[in-house]
Amino acid sequence: MSLGDQLPAEQKRQLVRQALVPGALLHLFCDFLNPPKHKFLLLGCIEPEPVLFAINSRVSRYITERQHLAECQVMLYQKDHSSLAYDSFLNCTAAIREFSLDEMVEQLVQDVKNIKGRLTEKDREAVVKAVSKTVTLEERVKKWVLSALA
Repeated sequence: MSLGDQLPAEQKRQLVRQALVPGALLHLFCDFLNPPKHKFLLLGCIEPEPVLFAINSRVSRYITERQHLAECQVMLYQKDHSSLAYDSFLNCTAAIREFSLDEMVEQLVQDVKNIKGRLTEKDREAVVKAVSKTVTLEERVKKWVLSALA
């Protein structure tokens, strides 16, 4: 049992809201995936709406065969992020916008251990560079994320 598990619900909710900052690493249940599963995600921005990016154990062949997509993958080293079981790849080419702030808060209040830390400064810089380069995100979404991570 963690300290977060022992807190009253309203204090947990407050703790979770304080942790939900751009650059936060989260482990959320994604019912929109096929099949639905828990997934490691990076919170790119909160306002005007939450934008997240998937953290994957490998880069798909589709992406590796396309230079403009491959260069927008950010390597996250396990040694820098103890919550990751192995070196992983952050996919900055596809924004996940299926979560509302309230949905994220409710999931994380259920298990605060799913707040997995934050990007290192070096990784934050790499994400800003990758998001800046990507041609697959809407310009307004890129602006939200770049502003939030700057």
